[in-house]
Amino acid sequence: MAETYGWDKSEALKIWCYGPENQGANILVDVTKGVQYMNEIRDSFESAFQWATREAPMTDEHMRGIRFNVHDVVLHADAIHRGGGQIIPTARRVYYAAELLAEPSLLEPMFLAEITGPSEIMGGVYQILNQRRGVVCEEVQILNSGTTARNPPQLGQVLPARRRVLRIYCRSERRNRGPSLPPMRVLPLAARQRRPQRPHFQVRPGL
Repeated sequence: MAETYGWDKSEALKIWCYGPENQGANILVDVTKGVQYMNEIRDSFESAFQWATREAPMTDEHMRGIRFNVHDVVLHADAIHRGGGQIIPTARRVYYAAELLAEPSLLEPMFLAEITGPSEIMGGVYQILNQRRGVVCEEVQILNSGTTARNPPQLGQVLPARRRVLRIYCRSERRNRGPSLPPMRVLPLAARQRRPQRPHFQVRPGL
């Protein structure tokens, strides 16, 4: 962290956890100086952090790309008042308040897919993808036997996950049976590359 991202070394050594699920794109860092009982409440802070990053206040979905710094804590002298029942809900509300005061943005997941089909149906493919705000990244015409199933043209498309064409991601290969298009083979890029498909996120304009 210190070498790659320019973090202070003392802060890099005091990373408490990542979230959600201990592997997400959010991070909790203890930057306190001389605060007592921090080791006692660490588990409660981490539990609240996992809860908050899993269910964000704006969308009730995962947070992404947020670093939370714990600067100061005022704790009760009696240990019975420093338990999880008191710390977890309080810390969760603090995480929510910190996010909302930091001018958060909404992220929209974008999926990359490859659509393969004969040339005579490309007009229908464009029409459906335009209705779902798809963006054409690349179009490749395979010159051999034209429109046969073995050598059809290909379209690379980026689709918002919320409005994606569902048949693309149900299985690695699936045939369209709808009335608007003839049967066609749709193969996600992730399936061709033999690795799990992960969405790309971009900030929604105006939010």
